[in-house]
Amino acid sequence: MNMGNNFLERYETEHPWAFGAFAELLQNSNDAEASRSDILYKVRKGADYLEFSDNGKGMSSAAIQHCFTLGDSRPGRTDDDHISGQFGVGFKQGTLRLGHTAVVISRSTEEKNISFGLLSNQPFTENRHEPVWAYTTLDLDGNDVSGNINREGIMETKKSVIEKIKQVVKNLDDADSFFTLELGKRIGGSVGTTVLIFGLQERIKQYEEVQKMEVDTATHDIRLTVRIDGDQIRSPFQREESNERWQGVDIPMESSLREYCKILFLRPRMEIWLLEKKVLSICLLNEMKLVQKQGLRAGDGLDAPIVVRIGRHEWHREKRLCGIFI
Repeated sequence: MNMGNNFLERYETEHPWAFGAFAELLQNSNDAEASRSDILYKVRKGADYLEFSDNGKGMSSAAIQHCFTLGDSRPGRTDDDHISGQFGVGFKQGTLRLGHTAVVISRSTEEKNISFGLLSNQPFTENRHEPVWAYTTLDLDGNDVSGNINREGIMETKKSVIEKIKQVVKNLDDADSFFTLELGKRIGGSVGTTVLIFGLQERIKQYEEVQKMEVDTATHDIRLTVRIDGDQIRSPFQREESNERWQGVDIPMESSLREYCKILFLRPRMEIWLLEKKVLSICLLNEMKLVQKQGLRAGDGLDAPIVVRIGRHEWHREKRLCGIFI
């Protein structure tokens, strides 16, 4: 099924707050039963990019097909409340908010192969502006096994996927050797998934009037700021209410990705490493007080039951940060 421009444009704007996009990709790793997920910022010969990698169960050829098309409802789920990516759209929402092109390399526990593909809303050529997507499957010797059939009726291969990447990521020099090296890491390495996101600067420019994303290598963090009146800089959600109690209060988890990742999961079971430093996650399930649990049954638009927990966190309340978590 073909995807029109408006399809991907809708996903790239789903997360005006950039940290929500990071959460989507980390949730995918958590759903894949990874015990560790790494977020790195890298620069290679003129191109900067984000790298998300995990040691989860990887993506089969069928999974990567769903990833790059309209998503997967994945029927027959269990009631495991760790799993939240029900509709298969989190990958698109996360990657396209952070950059214009995503490349996936994954080794699956289900199949002895490597899945390799890209999704981009960057114009392919001057005459073709539709989204670009392609994927192929390689064996553990790096040979093509199968791939999607492109609009010319030809099966995609490793070479053709790399050629498409070169068309949309124009500032990446020596792309052939780069992706051969990245594929080799999974072919000769462990099961799991690597997502490379390119086009970061274009997204930063697009959203800089709302918020600016900056990599802080000194503190191993990625931070959000916004500009007010030209020169003044503050965190994106620093309170401006007339109530004196809230004036100038900075919410760490809303301006620091490291702080946000600490409270991302109700019951953390996966290590998160941000810029090569481990995030000290908080188990909210143990620390929230006065917890109320509300269940919403399937039906009336819900395909599966939803459990909502509302509780108070004393540390955040003492810091004048309300302290209520949902």
